[in-house]
Amino acid sequence: MSDSGDTEGAREYFRTIYDAKYRYVLAYALRRTPNEASANDAVADTFLVAWRRLPDIPTGDETLPWLYAVARRVLANQRRGDARQSHLVQRIGNESGACTNDVEYTVMVGETESETVAALRMLDPDDQELLCLVAWEELSHRQIAGMLGCSENAVAIRVHRARTKLRGHMENLKGKPNLGHIRTKAALVEGDAS
Repeated sequence: MSDSGDTEGAREYFRTIYDAKYRYVLAYALRRTPNEASANDAVADTFLVAWRRLPDIPTGDETLPWLYAVARRVLANQRRGDARQSHLVQRIGNESGACTNDVEYTVMVGETESETVAALRMLDPDDQELLCLVAWEELSHRQIAGMLGCSENAVAIRVHRARTKLRGHMENLKGKPNLGHIRTKAALVEGDAS
C-alpha cells in the first residue's frame, strides 16, 4: 500500500474488523488461558497477525473462524513458550534444591471446576478444542472444517466421537465430590445437527 489513501482505507477496514470481532476473540482466548493477562496477550498477537495479513482475511461469516484459527496458533505458541519457561524454572529449582508445591493450586482449581469442565479436561486437547469451537464459539461444522482444513463430514464424525468420550468421562465422575458450580453449555454433550 503505497499511497496514504490505501493506508487509510486499510486502517478503516482493520478497525471495522477489530471493533466487530474483538470481544469474540477475547472470549475465545479467555476460555483457553489460565489468566486474563495471557488472554489479552493472545488477542493482541492475533490482531497483529490480522493487520499484517489484512488482504488474506476472508469476508462475511468466514472472518471470525479465520481469526479463531490465528488465535489457535498464537495460543499454541504461547503454551509452548510457557512450557519452556516452566521447564526452565523447574530445572533451576531442582538445581538449587528448591521444591514447588502446587497442591494448593490443584485444590483451588478442583474446587472451581464443574463435572463438565473436569470431564472436558480429561479429553485430549484436539477433542477439547473441537467441542469448545462447537459449544462456546458456536461455529458450524462447515466453519470448523474451513478452520481446521478438513471436510465437514470429518468434523461431524470427530465431534460425535468427542461428545461420546465426554459423556463417558462425565459418567465416571458422577458421585465424586462436588467440583463446583461453573455453568457450561449443554451443547458440549448434547449435539445438534449443525
